[in-house]
Amino acid sequence: MEPEQKQSAKWIQIAGLLLLLVVLPLGSFYYLKKGADYRREALAEFGDYGPMPDLAAYKPLLGQLPDSLRGNMFVLGWLSDSGVEAAALYGEVLRRLGEQFKDSPHIYFVTLVQDKELGLRFADQYELEEYAAIEPFLRLDSTAFYRSAEAVDLPLSEYDAPGGKPIVALVDSRLTVRGFYDLTWEEEVKRLVNHIALFIPLPEEKDILIDRAKEL
Repeated sequence: MEPEQKQSAKWIQIAGLLLLLVVLPLGSFYYLKKGADYRREALAEFGDYGPMPDLAAYKPLLGQLPDSLRGNMFVLGWLSDSGVEAAALYGEVLRRLGEQFKDSPHIYFVTLVQDKELGLRFADQYELEEYAAIEPFLRLDSTAFYRSAEAVDLPLSEYDAPGGKPIVALVDSRLTVRGFYDLTWEEEVKRLVNHIALFIPLPEEKDILIDRAKEL
């Protein structure tokens, strides 16, 4: 081998070693640190809004709750006939969440409803029956319906009733309410998905977007 070729080969070997021993570890460290920083920032957004209502006290209308509530995460939503547009947004997002998380363990999207016919009609309209395993509907009487929202301090104005706005509550595996999300806004829907994904692995990466064409 010519001296110039030997020199070139030597520099190639040195560059390879630098890549293996320096560049790749630094790159891995950067991405790991970036991921850890993102997780800390996301966790800092969580609050503590008290314990989740005892869902086992309510009657199943569609689907079933897990045998043990503790150890699972829940997203609670309220459905009423007081907000047509809110129901349309809620139904569209529920269908897309069901599709994304249908194969994910330990996450349940629970809808609380007073009227049996309203709940069944809503589930049929947005084709939610196929996701009933992770999207159960629970039926409450009028008093329990309002008290469930008050118990978690659902952020509503004095003029709004539960279900009048598509606001949901995220509950962690210790059954503590950690945050609220207004599904009116796409960024809030994405934030909800990202917060769930901190604890529940996503089967595949998808964005949950609101289909505005399906709003009433």
